Amino acid sequence: MLPTEQSSSVLIGNRVESIIPYHTGDEFSIIAEDNGEIVDIKENIVIVKYKNGSYKSIDTSVQVKKNASSGFFIESQLKCDYKIGDKIKKGAILAYNPKIFTKNEDENNISLNIGVLCKLAILSTWDIFEDSAPITKKLSEKMTSVMVWDKSVALPAHTIVDYIVKVGDSVKTGDTLIRFDSAGDDPEATTFLSAIRAELGEEIIESLNTSIKSKYTGEIVDIKIYSTIDLEEMDPSLQKIVSEHYNKIKRKNRVIDKYKNPNDSNYYKSGILVNEVAEKINPNVQGKIKGIRVDNGVLIVFYIKYYNQMAKGDKLTAYSALKATVAHVIDEGLEPYSEYRPEEEISSFVAPIAVEARKTPSIFLSLFGNKLMIELKRQLKEKYLAP
Repeated sequence: MLPTEQSSSVLIGNRVESIIPYHTGDEFSIIAEDNGEIVDIKENIVIVKYKNGSYKSIDTSVQVKKNASSGFFIESQLKCDYKIGDKIKKGAILAYNPKIFTKNEDENNISLNIGVLCKLAILSTWDIFEDSAPITKKLSEKMTSVMVWDKSVALPAHTIVDYIVKVGDSVKTGDTLIRFDSAGDDPEATTFLSAIRAELGEEIIESLNTSIKSKYTGEIVDIKIYSTIDLEEMDPSLQKIVSEHYNKIKRKNRVIDKYKNPNDSNYYKSGILVNEVAEKINPNVQGKIKGIRVDNGVLIVFYIKYYNQMAKGDKLTAYSALKATVAHVIDEGLEPYSEYRPEEEISSFVAPIAVEARKTPSIFLSLFGNKLMIELKRQLKEKYLAP
């Protein structure tokens, strides 16, 4: 399931949605292995000290990961509601992904966000042939998925970098991610170009530079940098960028190293996989890093978060195994509605025969149960909270 911005918790369930957090990996939820205490929070790292003396580190920074070995990238981030000094009990949920789980206000647990809550009709229409389903514009927006596009740029050692975006920057399609002039491996050429730039300024910069553009409109959520050379071999402009990245890694690793457990390896410390180093690395025999030819140079990988709105041809399911392909998106202003609450749209449809064919009669219990809960809440508010 791709996380959406408007995923909803389950209104009527069988408690399975509350058990799931205890059976997922640390990428989605982290469970306390013993009684303990929150002893430190630095560089987005939350440190838990258990009663037995061991430490558990939780990384709450934005993580960009592939959803499969050959799939696409998605953004993931854990949320920790604890503060320094808070006591924790064994089995407590230390951190969770708020796009996937919702924390229950009256209980110390979380529940799986099953999807988007909307009004649905089980009805035969002309556009539900072969497991198709129309959706409204509003539902297509609610079902928007958050995805991440990566762009890799390999730079020679003596590249002059005039501009680079930063994590958190907003970009539009066609905006510049990095602007540079690659003088190859000739230090004299680099020195000559630097002198010209200092004298003529922006005019010469625009004519000599290469710009790498963004393919999507979105936000820069992460930038990774890998170098096969020492800092001293780089042009000062590139050296500054790489140094700042190294310093960020060092600050984070210092926190993790401080709370490293005695039996931890050099790559897995107190529950965190350490996969970034603040030093040069060796490319493979083909001179590649991450599949990109670098040789003697620097690889910069930009990660841009963008929104993929549900459209014709996309797949969805109606809570259960009632899957469907989006037949079309109903134009705004033409949304269907019922006689009761005609101001409220019906966001999608399910074919009656599909319920029988897929053997999912429980969909009726969910529909009627959710309807009763929502309408009862509305009527109570109208009766007791009306001005």
